[in-house]
Amino acid sequence: MKTHFRFLFIILTYFCVSAQEQSNIDFTLKQDSVSKENFEIKFFTLEDGLSQVTSNDLIQDRNGFVWIATADGLNRFDGKDFKHFKHKASDSISVSSNDITKLLEDETGNIWVGTNGNGLNYYDHHLDIFHRIKLKNSQNENEIISAIVKDKDGIIWVASQTSGLHSLQLLEDGSYSQKNYFSNQNLSGLLVDDNNNLWVGNFTGQISRIDLNNKTSFESNLNISAKGNIQAFYKTKNHLLIGSDTGFFTYNLQSNSFKQLELESQKEIETKHVIAFLKASDSSVWIGTGNGLFLFNWKDESVLKRIVYSNDSLGLSNNTVHSLLRLSANQILVGTANYLNLIDFKTPYFNNISKDKKGNHLLNDNVVFSIFKDGNDVWIGTSDGGLNLIRNNKPFYFKAKTNTTETLNGAVVRSIVKDKKNARLWLATTRGLSLINLKTFNPNKPVFKTFRHNPENPNSINMDFIKDIALDKNNNLWGATFGHGIFRVELNNNHTSIIRYKNDKYNANSLRNDVTQCIRVDKKNNIWIGTKGGLSQLKFDDSNYSNPEFTNYFKIAGKKNTLSHNTVYDILFDTQERLWLGTRNGINLFLGENNFKSWTTQEQFPNAIVYSIQDDLSNNLWLGTNDGMVKFNPEHSDFTHYSNEDNLQSKEFNIHAKHRDSHGNIYLGGIGGVTFFNPKELEKIDASKDLYFSELRVRDSIVKPNITGKNILSQSIANTKTLTFNHKQFPFYLEFSSIDFRLHKNVEFAYKLLPTDSDWNTLKDPEIQFLNLAPGQYTLQLNGFSRGKEWNQAPLEMNILIKSPWWSTNLAYLIYTAILILLGYSIYRFQLSRKIADSESKRLKEVNELKNTLFTNITHEFRTPLTVIKGMTDSIKSNLKNNEYKNLESSLELIERNSDSLLHLVNEMLDLSQIESGNMELQLIQSDVIPFLKYLSESFSSYAEENQVSLTIYSETDSLIMDFDGNKLTSIVSNLLSNAIKFTPEFGKIIVHINKVNYNEAPSLFIKVKDNGVGIPNEELPNIFNRFYQSDTTTIRKHEGTGIGLAITKELTELMNGNIDVKSTLKKGSEFSIMIPITNNAPLSATTPIDTIPIRPQINISSKQIEEKIKSESKLPLVLIIEDNMDVAHYLKLCLKNKYETLHAIHGDEGIEMALEKIPDIVISDVMMPKKDGFEVCKTLKTDERTDHIPIIILTAKVTTEDRLTGLSHGADAYLAKPFNKEELFTRLDQLVSLRKKLINKIQGDGIKTILKKDTKDPKLLFLQKIQNIINEDISNSNFGSSDLAEKLLISESQLYRKIKAITEKSTAVFIRSVRLQFAKELLATTDKTVSEVAYDSGFNNPSWFSRAFKKEFGFSPSTTSK
Repeated sequence: MKTHFRFLFIILTYFCVSAQEQSNIDFTLKQDSVSKENFEIKFFTLEDGLSQVTSNDLIQDRNGFVWIATADGLNRFDGKDFKHFKHKASDSISVSSNDITKLLEDETGNIWVGTNGNGLNYYDHHLDIFHRIKLKNSQNENEIISAIVKDKDGIIWVASQTSGLHSLQLLEDGSYSQKNYFSNQNLSGLLVDDNNNLWVGNFTGQISRIDLNNKTSFESNLNISAKGNIQAFYKTKNHLLIGSDTGFFTYNLQSNSFKQLELESQKEIETKHVIAFLKASDSSVWIGTGNGLFLFNWKDESVLKRIVYSNDSLGLSNNTVHSLLRLSANQILVGTANYLNLIDFKTPYFNNISKDKKGNHLLNDNVVFSIFKDGNDVWIGTSDGGLNLIRNNKPFYFKAKTNTTETLNGAVVRSIVKDKKNARLWLATTRGLSLINLKTFNPNKPVFKTFRHNPENPNSINMDFIKDIALDKNNNLWGATFGHGIFRVELNNNHTSIIRYKNDKYNANSLRNDVTQCIRVDKKNNIWIGTKGGLSQLKFDDSNYSNPEFTNYFKIAGKKNTLSHNTVYDILFDTQERLWLGTRNGINLFLGENNFKSWTTQEQFPNAIVYSIQDDLSNNLWLGTNDGMVKFNPEHSDFTHYSNEDNLQSKEFNIHAKHRDSHGNIYLGGIGGVTFFNPKELEKIDASKDLYFSELRVRDSIVKPNITGKNILSQSIANTKTLTFNHKQFPFYLEFSSIDFRLHKNVEFAYKLLPTDSDWNTLKDPEIQFLNLAPGQYTLQLNGFSRGKEWNQAPLEMNILIKSPWWSTNLAYLIYTAILILLGYSIYRFQLSRKIADSESKRLKEVNELKNTLFTNITHEFRTPLTVIKGMTDSIKSNLKNNEYKNLESSLELIERNSDSLLHLVNEMLDLSQIESGNMELQLIQSDVIPFLKYLSESFSSYAEENQVSLTIYSETDSLIMDFDGNKLTSIVSNLLSNAIKFTPEFGKIIVHINKVNYNEAPSLFIKVKDNGVGIPNEELPNIFNRFYQSDTTTIRKHEGTGIGLAITKELTELMNGNIDVKSTLKKGSEFSIMIPITNNAPLSATTPIDTIPIRPQINISSKQIEEKIKSESKLPLVLIIEDNMDVAHYLKLCLKNKYETLHAIHGDEGIEMALEKIPDIVISDVMMPKKDGFEVCKTLKTDERTDHIPIIILTAKVTTEDRLTGLSHGADAYLAKPFNKEELFTRLDQLVSLRKKLINKIQGDGIKTILKKDTKDPKLLFLQKIQNIINEDISNSNFGSSDLAEKLLISESQLYRKIKAITEKSTAVFIRSVRLQFAKELLATTDKTVSEVAYDSGFNNPSWFSRAFKKEFGFSPSTTSK
């Protein structure tokens, strides 16, 4: 009843609204039978930011801010945020009291503030401070300000409840001149009318009028009396409206008649406390009372509208109205004793009807599934309220009833379709199908025809749960069920035929899925069905529905341009007959042949679940989604989102709950009712609003203006154009807002900081934070955005200047630069000195290291020939004592050759010394150099041939007469060729190329020595001519040399004014080129100095050529000598003659090969050798099972402790330093032989069983243990012998024999027999087997032979051992 009364009251009061408001609503009513509210009310509470619930007064300043006088502070309101101004006892520029009574804006924009008990203030909006005004003629410090007005001259008039009336006029110096009238009277109300008359009312009802245009006197020209405390005035042309605490009065200025009017229609309720008036139109006024808000027509003295307190959103928050303020033509603010009310009379862009939520409360359920508008009737299907009909703004509700068959099926109506031809309305419910005959339908006595599923009757609908229905061109009804396919109803003359269509998984010509959501019919009478498995099309050959053919469309994984989701919620054919689908993942446009174009989540399309699609008259699509409503422009693929903030029924809409009426209005249903709107009107929904900066904070402190200039702000932040900060004032925060009193708005804000930002930065909160900025000038731009589009207005700007710290100013940088230059210069000098010192130190260190290396190498080069000389000398002495002269001549040759080698080394050292001292001189002769060079080079042919290296010498000129020093040239060529042969492997090639060329425009001798040897690494090429430098710098170099040869070569070349160059590639060879300028100044020589011949290198003859045949029956130990120096090898052989058989290998590879083949008893190896050095030989032999038992003596000129440790670490058994004598050699050999005998004796004494069971790391014992294990595996096999054992060990029989013999003094066969006998001994001791059985188990074929062998091995017969 209460709802109906409110609705009727709204209709009755509608016509009292202003002309503009009437035209808007009339337009709507002509198109809609659903009446919209002619106003909306929004409350602003403490939770919204209001400082106190009572709004004593309201004003709006010139900037658009609303100022609210409350009992707890002054509030400034911009439509969203409240800013509070409160009294602080310690702050003299704060407002004098929190109990604010009256407000006024003066001509300068200052806000005057009257308080209850603390006098008068005005707020300086430039400085953001309050000034307290002392009323000079007041005798009471606790002034209560009851009214403030201003006249046409800008004079402020203040009414006090204790001291009368005060005038304040602004003077040029900023002060105010004051006057006092009605002294000490209790005044309560003031008004300055359009004629500049001042109306004054007091607490006793007395009213006075003073003509302010009369500057000569201040006298009342009219005095009237009313009742009670006069609180408000409103002046019309001929009437004065008066409000007091006792009621509402009018005074007729023409007839001088006075009367009291009652605004309440019920006489028992009297109008009291009329406090505020607000003009509504030329004939009406809003009146704020203690009984609510009234719209009063003062011409005919009638009440046009009454807005009072209500429990819902259709009334005021409180009936006691304290203040009124017009914001715009359509909006007013109402200050009450309990919250602030904003009333908007403008027709909303989005209107709603619901049960108890937004808009008109005309429904019996908030959840809407279907909508259909038929003329002035609006049919709405709900979730639990059945069918709702709104006819002429009156609602009717139809739900299922018991005890009758003519009732609606169920309470859930999913779809509504009208059969215009037969004037029938079809209703799809979850309990079956219902039909209304519109020709006879009476909403007060409704009759429904029902159709339900009957399992016994095939001529019934598939299922009662029907999701959607549609009429085809034959006016037959198609229904989509939830889980049982679709059906067709043919209703003719009360005869019903129902045909069912379902999914058949074995038949492709069937419905895609039985869970159907929606159904539509196109112009060709094809049936389109949206299912949970995709889209199905059903077509027939003719209108008789013959030959049904299904075509199914669905999402194909991995394929583009298919359906975006198989769940289809809604189908729409637009005016162009394009097929649109709303799915669970976006909208789809059907392109034919299972091709679709789809749109899913993107900007302004936040949720892709599309429940409904409805087109408008401009071909736009309106989508009901799970997150509001979206407009889609297919032509531009442009989306626009509308949300709850725009006054939609809710965020969520329902499946195909949509409708468009004949006027183009669109209706969409959801879980909060129905939202309806005209799409054309939405073009104006978004509007730009003024922006302003509201607050500045540095760190956590709010910055207030300071007129002294010692602060960031010298005036309010809203009036500030530039902010200046120093480097310590971070972080700082700028708050902002917009002045926007719209009830429904879609707004977000973004900023740009120029020149840093090029794009807008979206803000979540109305605050911009600056954590840090580099010194410089910036421009902050701020603007609003609606639905992703920037407001059509210039951005709000603020200039920001960040000062550099003192240490970052130009002067500071100049000082820094000077300091850095000085510091840099000092550092440079220091670094240069240090670098020079380090370089010199490094050079000296390198020279010392190279000299040490030189001395080490020279020691080796000296010790090798000295070994031969000393050894051969001792040998000659011994032979002379014994009168043996047989080998005397060859021994002397050895001594002579090695003496010459020593002399050559000494001469090289002397040459180097002369070069370093600068005393080296050339001994030039003028002769033919070509024969000399050829002879010199060819002298190395035999050396190259013996090393299996090809040496080619060719000259491009046959004769060249020039100055040259034969000795120096010999030294140069000899060094180059010696190195080339030394570092070229077997079968390599060396080319000596001689020519006359022009070099630097002068004739020169060109000599090139090129080989394909080992080459020189790139990183070593720059050092190759340095003195004492050797490419192989290890202590175990594989080639002999002192490291001064190339250095001497370079020095000698340069001494002849020539130059030498080298090119080399690792593993590919080297090329040395010499250029010597040709001169002809020396005395001419008739002969070529071919007597200067290089020292011939010794010839290394293969060991296979000099090896003496080893006597096969010799019982002497075999010694393998690995030595590349033939003289040393010869001396060793002489020493070992008659005591040892010897073999000789000239390099490491050959030595390893011979050791593996011959298994010698001892190896004597040099360290520095080609191919593999002595340490590599030692490591190889000691890690090979075949040779790891052989003792190895390292023979070298390296005599330091470090050298000895290196040799021993590679497994050497002894270390013999050059030069050595014969006795020292035999001592080492005898020690090694003695150790070997001790091992043999230990094995024989302890027995094989004891030795072989020991845990040992000795490779010899480990080898014997391995052999024993192999023998034990075939212990019973009498045929297992030496060949079988060698095969399993992967070595030859001879190698096996020599190794076992060397370790045990036993042959292989004897050792195998010993293992068998040891095994037999254990069997006899541990088993009950007979001697014969043990013999056979041990691999003996003859027990008697076994017994003899057993007794020989152990000294007792096997029978005595039996258990």
